[in-house]
Amino acid sequence: VLLLAPEKMGRLYTTLLIPLMVARYVIYRADLYHYFMYDFCYYAQVLMLIYMYKYPHNLELGKAMFAISNGPLCIAIVMWRNSLVFHSMDKMTSMFIHILPPLVMFSRRWGDHFAKREFPWYEEMDETIPITIK
Repeated sequence: VLLLAPEKMGRLYTTLLIPLMVARYVIYRADLYHYFMYDFCYYAQVLMLIYMYKYPHNLELGKAMFAISNGPLCIAIVMWRNSLVFHSMDKMTSMFIHILPPLVMFSRRWGDHFAKREFPWYEEMDETIPITIK
């Protein structure tokens, strides 16, 4: 999906996120681990959904989501030693919530280049001046 239809990456993410989070809550609630779902990674998933469906053209939120997705979520893959264990739903869900947001943000940023098969050496970008927090 990432290379053939990058515009559909967000839909794939949403389609997988909802059942996996419901299943994770049910399993974690039964094991009394449900308070682990207050972790930053889960807030990042909610923020990603808000960005994708409520404010898709908000530049500041887009930059924040790009930084969150490619920063803490990517680092957590290595730090928590997430792995692809196909027969473990817990490990697959953990890998999913850490690896898919960066791929979605990557496809949102570079998706038009994939679709056109153009990869420029240099590209002018609008409104890329850093915003200072006052």
